[in-house]
Parts: sequence; C-alpha cells; structure tokens
Amino acid sequence: MVDVGVVAAKLAQALALHRAGRLDEAEAGYLAVLALAPRNHDALNLLGLIAQGRGQRDEALEFFDKAIKAAPKAATPHFNRGVVLAELGRTTHAAAAYRKAILLKPDYADARLNLGALLHASGDGPGAMAAFREMTLKCPADARGHFNLGRTLSETSDAAGAEQSLQAALKIDPAHVDARVTLAKVYAAAERLEDAVALLREALKFKPNNAQALTNLGTYLSHQDKTQEAIETYSRAIAADPAYGSAYVNRALARLSLGRFAQGWDDYADRADAKGDFAFRKLDLPYPRWTGEALAGKSIFL
Repeated sequence: MVDVGVVAAKLAQALALHRAGRLDEAEAGYLAVLALAPRNHDALNLLGLIAQGRGQRDEALEFFDKAIKAAPKAATPHFNRGVVLAELGRTTHAAAAYRKAILLKPDYADARLNLGALLHASGDGPGAMAAFREMTLKCPADARGHFNLGRTLSETSDAAGAEQSLQAALKIDPAHVDARVTLAKVYAAAERLEDAVALLREALKFKPNNAQALTNLGTYLSHQDKTQEAIETYSRAIAADPAYGSAYVNRALARLSLGRFAQGWDDYADRADAKGDFAFRKLDLPYPRWTGEALAGKSIFL
C-alpha cells in the first residue's frame, strides 16, 4: 500500500528543488516519486518539463504522453505537449494539443494565448482572431487576450475593432506598453497624430527606455514637422538600444531633411551594425567611405 502522504512529501521536495534550479536533484526526486507511484502524473509532467528545458524534446513528449495516460482529464500535460510540438514545427499537432487542453479547462488562458499565437505565426489570421476573441470571452480579465485580438485586428481593415480591443487591454492593464504602441499605430494610420503621440508619451512613463515606443514617437513627431524633437527622441531610442536599426534610419532621414548631411549619412551607414527591419549588411566596395567632404565633381554610391 502506497503511503499517499510520503508521495506528496517527496513530490513537494522535488518541486522545491526544481523551482530552485537544482534540476538534477529534482529529477532524482521525481523518479523517487515514480518508484512509489508509477502513475503519478505530476511527476511525469514535471520530468517532461526538465527534459524540454534540456532540449530533449522527444523524451519530453514521452513523459507528457505518460502523464496524459495516467490522468486523461489533466489539462497541463496537453498544454506542455503543445509547447514542445510547436518547438518542433509540428503546428497541426501542437494546435490539437492546445485545443485539448482548452477543452479540459476552458479558462486555460495560456493555452488559448498559445493557440492564437501559433495560428497567427502559421498565417491563419482568421483562426488566430477567433482564438483570441474566444479568449476575451472565457478569460475577460486577462489583458493578453484583448491585446492580441487588437493587434490581429490592426493588421486588417478593422481599425475600430482594434481600437476597442486595445482600449480594453489598457483598461485592465494601464501599463501594457505594447498595447499603447499598437494603438498609437492605429491612431497614426487614421491621421490621429496627437492621440498617437499622447499614447506613446504615456507609454514611456512606464518604460522610459522602450526603443520601439521612442522610435515610433519620433516618427509621429516628424509627421508633425517637429523634426528637432524627433531627432532627440530617436537619439534616446539609440541610447536605449544601440542596435535598434529603424531609429538610425529615421534619425538619418530627419537629419538629412535639415541639411545635416554628414550626420545623416553616418546614421544611415550605422544601420549596417543594427538589427530589425532596417538592418543592412555591409558591402565590401572598392571605394573610400564618404566622410562629409565636398562632393563637387564627384559621385557618391548610396
């Protein structure tokens, strides 16, 4: 006869080791639990997480499958199985695993969020939208569902729906900077630049060094012909993240528009060391780099 109290105590001890990052000891603890209770689905599931963390995805799936067999109505092993399947690029099977987790636990916010993100990443916009919309209904107090629905809607022509969802996310979590950045894009696309600028200024109160918010703010200030303030804002973005490519390109364009050619072209060249949408590979050309000298009678390669 298995002493349930002993099993619970050993599981709790192993879990404490797991949370402390002492994975080898935790693994030994979970195996000790299984020696007493071979169908303990918690130990099986947690061993799967350890295997996943080590990059042993096939072994992780085996543990999750065993956990599911031991406790068919437990949602967590299905969710974890979905995470590993997604990492393996097995999108259809991952989606099925998330849906099973949701079926067993309708308010499983992480499963709904992952399902929507998976569908969005695979190019199924309508499916992602439906998943996020369902999340807002089943998990209405979770800002992530409203934000992701709003972000997905912002990629369509439904600006009003996007605004409504993003505002709902901000009502739940006023410090949700990504929601403010996305809503500002919606406003800017509708030529509501004052609203977009105000949103980003608020966002920066929560995260003063958010390079994306700073760069987008600079862009909207440029559209308002506040070029010098835009340049200063791009400079703050670069100071916050020296590898943020779009900040260099946008500052370059702003400086060039003011006739600051040497500074502008330096920024434009610096995008070669940057990341993101404006990252640009360095070219190995047989010409000297322009350093701002007069170009009369010369040509420049851009």
